[in-house]
Amino acid sequence: MRIGPAPKAAGLALVAPGRLLVLHRAPNSSNGDTWGLPAGRLDPGESPLEAACRETREEIGVCPEFDIVGRYSRGGFVAYACVVQPQVIRTPLTLNDEHLAAVWADAGWLSRNRERLHPGMPWLLKDLGSRWPWMVASL
Repeated sequence: MRIGPAPKAAGLALVAPGRLLVLHRAPNSSNGDTWGLPAGRLDPGESPLEAACRETREEIGVCPEFDIVGRYSRGGFVAYACVVQPQVIRTPLTLNDEHLAAVWADAGWLSRNRERLHPGMPWLLKDLGSRWPWMVASL
C-alpha cells in the first residue's frame, strides 16, 4: 500500500565530506535561475532511483559511484541521500544546457545563497540535516 502521491520526479543529493552538489538551473528551465539537485521527471516504467541516476548523468555528464544512506520524499518528489568519495569533488562535470554552473556547496555557501535555492531545497536540507547537521545550520 502506497502512502502519499506516486513519485513523479527524483534526484540525487550527492554528499561528500562537508559538501553537497548543487546545480544552477538556466533561466529558461523549470524553476529557472535557482540552485538545486540533479533531478528530473520519471520516464514511463522507470523507478525513482533509475530516473535520479539517468537525470544525474544527463545533467552533469556522470553518475558517480555512491552509497545510498537515505530516501526522502514529499509531494511526488523523491531524493536519495548519497555519500560519494571525496575525490569525486575533483571530477570534471559536463553540464547540459539546462544548467549554468555546478558547486560543491558547504554550509557557508548554502547560507549565503539560501534565497536562490530551488523551492524544494529547504525541506530537503532540513531532512538531510538529521544525518548532516551542517546542512540545517545553513538555513
